[in-house]
Amino acid sequence: MSSPLVPGQNAPLQHRRLRFRASSATPLDVSALVVDARLQAMSSDEFVFYNQPASSGVRLESDCLAIDLEQVRADAHGVLCLVSVDPAAAQRSAFTALSATLTDERDGGIVEFAIPLRGGETAVICFELYRRQGDWKVRAVGQGYAGGLGQLISTHGVEVDDPTPSAAPAIATAQPLTMPATTPSIQPLDRSRSFDRMWMIFEDAARSAAAFVSARDYATKRLDDELTAAVADPSMRNSQAGNEARAVAQKRHDDVVTTAQRTYQHDSDHLIRELATIDPQLPRPLASWDSPAWLIQSSDTEPSDGIRIGTLSAADRGPLEVPFCVRLPLQRPLWIDSETPLAAAPVVASYVLRLLAAKSPTPILDVVDLTGSLDKVTAPLERLITSGVVRSHLDISARLESIASAVELAEMAVSNGLADLAPPARVVVLSDFAAGYGAEDISKIIHLASVGPAFGLSLVIIGGDESRSTDQQLVALSRHCQHIPVSGQLRMYDPWTENEWEFTPDSVTADENRLAKVLSQLDR
Repeated sequence: MSSPLVPGQNAPLQHRRLRFRASSATPLDVSALVVDARLQAMSSDEFVFYNQPASSGVRLESDCLAIDLEQVRADAHGVLCLVSVDPAAAQRSAFTALSATLTDERDGGIVEFAIPLRGGETAVICFELYRRQGDWKVRAVGQGYAGGLGQLISTHGVEVDDPTPSAAPAIATAQPLTMPATTPSIQPLDRSRSFDRMWMIFEDAARSAAAFVSARDYATKRLDDELTAAVADPSMRNSQAGNEARAVAQKRHDDVVTTAQRTYQHDSDHLIRELATIDPQLPRPLASWDSPAWLIQSSDTEPSDGIRIGTLSAADRGPLEVPFCVRLPLQRPLWIDSETPLAAAPVVASYVLRLLAAKSPTPILDVVDLTGSLDKVTAPLERLITSGVVRSHLDISARLESIASAVELAEMAVSNGLADLAPPARVVVLSDFAAGYGAEDISKIIHLASVGPAFGLSLVIIGGDESRSTDQQLVALSRHCQHIPVSGQLRMYDPWTENEWEFTPDSVTADENRLAKVLSQLDR
């Protein structure tokens, strides 16, 4: 039985031989593009349509596409499954209704997608089949184009001689990737998949940025090539013809960059609206600090599948700021790089509050704070710190042993089918690290970092970067953690297009009124 998908939703693919079909009252053709990570055609030979019925792993049959994922070229990101209005139809009207299905080679249902139309679409990207960490997945896309198949493929890297909707595309050469300036509807938030929604927004932003960067780089390279050609002939260098050639080249460059910038800005505006729309609906750990979830008394105790730890932006690409979230339970401790815990307090406050709000009942809070730098954070949370804040290095070992014992009890309860009897989840904050921590303490922390997440333990470490320490235990722990800067810039690369982003850590003003208000909403 086929699983229904909504726009943006993805699902794993267990089968490797697939069939793609689409149905509509409007006569249609199916086609496909084999693309790279930027959704740009690998080459003009990787466009499968009625004039070119096969490529690597994709073959056009009478009413469908037959896709063998094992045969798709190894350097490809995936396959875009497309539909377009049949150019031979007597009436080439836009789609009024459209659905797509993916089946196995025996036509057993896998997924189906009722594609929402805004009106005027004559070509649509239905599915993206893509590789992810060695496996294959399918994403419902539903991206429509009023300009037909020619417009669709030209925006994904294939130049056509006549991009009008009625023309059969005549393939030319590969061109830069640009994304269509459409306005997709904003889908309601499924709270059970809030983390996935945030990552889909990040992926959308990454791919849109990649399209812009690709177009900009292509325009710059073409301009360089054309200017070089314009001066290659000495007789042309200072002639009227040479000046005209250079002016034409510059205009072609400016037109491509302007169009790409406009499209990227359109996409960014949509993502900004989407973030503003869903922010009030997000669980607290993923919501912004201006969300009503943090400002209004609520009985919301639904667990969250992730927390927000910062934002990603790029100064040369406009004002879009994308929330950067990590999935819960934390598989890697959050290590806040700061020699002065006081400077890290606003970031610590953010992460602690988000972690506490992510589970119901509210977790136990354990804090090691030898210098009192986190008092403004911990004082309003005193009732959650059942054993008190550790103030002396002499007490660190005993506290870590107590936490390890609680994790062992949780492990025993779960292994015996008594998960309901397991001790509560814990959030452990280790400040002033690694001063005052002995070798056995560090061994215990490494053990907690590897075993604890499966049993509800989250670790937050505040200290200097120990990745170059002579202590190999410290080096191992440091490399296992997710490092967060308090000041300066952390440059990150998205996993889809490897474009660069600037990371800014999430923080909340560490004042007692704010923390007390948030605490009042946390129910043990």
